[in-house]
Amino acid sequence: MDLDSAHFYLAYDGNDPDLHPGDQFALIEVDVPDIHGKLTYHSSRDKDPWHRQYRRGSEGTAFRWFKGLPVNPPLINRVGDQIGIQGGNHRYHLAHYYKTDRMPFLVLNEDLAAVYLWPICMGGYHASNRPYQRLTDDGKLIDCHIKEDERPMLGSKYSCFENVERNA
Repeated sequence: MDLDSAHFYLAYDGNDPDLHPGDQFALIEVDVPDIHGKLTYHSSRDKDPWHRQYRRGSEGTAFRWFKGLPVNPPLINRVGDQIGIQGGNHRYHLAHYYKTDRMPFLVLNEDLAAVYLWPICMGGYHASNRPYQRLTDDGKLIDCHIKEDERPMLGSKYSCFENVERNA
């Protein structure tokens, strides 16, 4: 993957870099199964990436990966309670086809909370919720960096989501 922020504009399939400077993006790593089941209809596929409808884009991506050339991560956003792929559909679906467990994604800074925190809000702040557990395991939450006895004063208040209807 090409993780150079100067190239993140390529997530929009080559649009002008002046329109999409690298500092507008956040880079996150996500479990592919957590994304796949939440894709919008527009971002999902009913055929594999080698079907004639998608083959050309898949060949280009596979060629770059095979030759060790950089490929930008897909760009995602939240659309209601689903995930949309704004750029990089071929990249994502090829990785999913080959059973990639975890991969990087780009998110616009203004969409970061919606994409990164929404699964936690819907599933809850407990160990049985995969997104919460992954963020905890990766040390991404503030509570991972303070002592347990300091949490009442320094930790995050999660009760703001207490009235959210959680998915089972």
